[in-house]
Amino acid sequence: MRQKKNQFPADTLKQLDQPVYDYLVTTEKTPIYENADEKSTVIGFLSANLRYPVLSRIAKKVEFDSSSMSSWFIIDLGGRLAFIDGQDVSLDKGIPILTYHHLLPDNENKLFRHTSTTTSVTAFKAQMDYLKQAGYQTITLDEVDGYLKKKINLPGKVVSITFDDGLKSVYRYAYPILKAHAQLATLFVISSRIKFHDQKWDPNGLQFMSRHELKNSRDVFDIQSHSHFLHRLDNKNQPIIFSRSYRTVKLDFAHSRRVLAPFNPFQRYLAYPFGAYNGQVMDAAKAAGMMLALTTIQGKVKLGDNPYALKRLYALRNDPMEKFAQMVGNGEQQIINKDIIVDQ
Repeated sequence: MRQKKNQFPADTLKQLDQPVYDYLVTTEKTPIYENADEKSTVIGFLSANLRYPVLSRIAKKVEFDSSSMSSWFIIDLGGRLAFIDGQDVSLDKGIPILTYHHLLPDNENKLFRHTSTTTSVTAFKAQMDYLKQAGYQTITLDEVDGYLKKKINLPGKVVSITFDDGLKSVYRYAYPILKAHAQLATLFVISSRIKFHDQKWDPNGLQFMSRHELKNSRDVFDIQSHSHFLHRLDNKNQPIIFSRSYRTVKLDFAHSRRVLAPFNPFQRYLAYPFGAYNGQVMDAAKAAGMMLALTTIQGKVKLGDNPYALKRLYALRNDPMEKFAQMVGNGEQQIINKDIIVDQ
């Protein structure tokens, strides 16, 4: 007797032609069903720790409880519709992009204890240890860009690490930790403050990396722009970027790209100085050739976000590891730190 072939659902709604609706995230090996029914044939499995594109989502009444609904995700499996039980996976809550600025050991930190953006070396190492041990992959902003454009499938456990300003303390303390862990990060550099020669270490001031230090750390850091002359405050203690013309802002961003090109010819990404931006600044960033721009507004990066207004997360030096784990994880609750006080 000839075996009957599987009859896959017809794509009458042309869902295979539709753009990705969302991503699901797997934590373990997950069955793929022929139909939206647990009794239907299992036709394959998704690997654990995977983000997979979803075409649409449907709800069905539970067979033995008409008052309850079950959720199913429809996916494209090799050009045919297939189904994932919503109980087996979770929807993607977004990509965490962590923000750091300044690092000091506690015994050296005499002047920066009042700032939220100065992290202790001990806390930073513990956070990076956690990411490594928990199986998180550090991804580049190229991969974040691909995620937003729905061009790549990322693992379930990913995090992007960023540093603003280009401070010497990052080279002195963060760089060796990241290198030992084989972790990558983006370094947003204020291009006008790059030093021609290495500075003698002084924990009581904000020192900036030298040309030699930038070149020497490119195996870990993707060097990108934090503006050239716009990282300043006016006499009202407001970012000067708000009082500058569109042309001035665009020229500054473009000039910063040129200055940083010897350290990385692929200048595509910007962190706004002090996180300050508006419509004009966003337009200037795009016109200057930036593909993504990052703010200091807190949250994760999700599909559909404006690429010129991406959110990030601050992990504080006194955050318990349980809180940090929740912050970067894919849980239902969004964990953020409020009232961030930034080093000037």
